[in-house]
Amino acid sequence: MQKEIEIKFRVENLQTLARKLRAVGFRLKTPRTHEMNTLYDLPGQKLRRRKELLRLVDLGLRPLEYLWYRGCGHITSLRE
Repeated sequence: MQKEIEIKFRVENLQTLARKLRAVGFRLKTPRTHEMNTLYDLPGQKLRRRKELLRLVDLGLRPLEYLWYRGCGHITSLRE
């Protein structure tokens, strides 16, 4: 089974990071957006206890942008 790895780190200077990423070949795919996340769980927090997550992500582009599931199941992302 594949594992999802999410890494978060503090960026002191966003412009410097963007310049360095461009210098090694990375290109901007989507502009920076503010996303709204809504988390869902089953009664008794069944998903949380299994270290799973159902998250509705609204990027402000449409009423519903992504529905994400993270866990042991087979669904990883559903587009509207």
